[in-house]
Amino acid sequence: MRDGHNGYAPSPGIAPAREAAAADLAARGVPVSPDRVLITSGTSEGIELALTALVDEGEEVLVPSPTYPLYTAVLAKIGARPAYYRTDPSRGWLPDVDAEGAAKLLVTTSALRLRRYRPEEFTGYRPLPADGPAAAHAVAFQRSSSLVAVATRLPVGLAARGGWGDTVLALPDGAADWHDVVTDTAVDGAAPRLAELLARYPVALLVRPA
Repeated sequence: MRDGHNGYAPSPGIAPAREAAAADLAARGVPVSPDRVLITSGTSEGIELALTALVDEGEEVLVPSPTYPLYTAVLAKIGARPAYYRTDPSRGWLPDVDAEGAAKLLVTTSALRLRRYRPEEFTGYRPLPADGPAAAHAVAFQRSSSLVAVATRLPVGLAARGGWGDTVLALPDGAADWHDVVTDTAVDGAAPRLAELLARYPVALLVRPA
């Protein structure tokens, strides 16, 4: 009280909190300035503000199941459709690849989010060859020095030959600080084994820190 901290705080939040949140986001690969951070007074307020700002009528939104009722209540108010996915800790809480389409929506939103915050990375298509017995089943492109897209080619044939085996993908510049934004996991080294990199999904979107 002696320091004058007994009145109303600024509506967006106090500066130290906004700066700390911006630093945390930057560490996760989403650079943002503190003046674009909004600190809410509770989770419910934050959920409603975020969904109302980001979601338009008729759009689909990934919703974990079991879920928090406020998610679906706000989506109903907006007129958006929930795309439910099973929350399984053994799968890292990520959506299954199934007919519901939640995994496809996750991949799409991950790519769009990255393009929104780091558009300068989407500049080219330099092929990156894989190396190993199943190299023909990998399609990889270096979009920039800090962005690589990887996808599986002919997955039925890949399964028939017994999987990736020791096939690896050497990443640009020998860098070992890559992160898959789809699964939100760190990449193992500068030449990861595709059996590990694509263990969860048949695609990966790898980015280096900004």
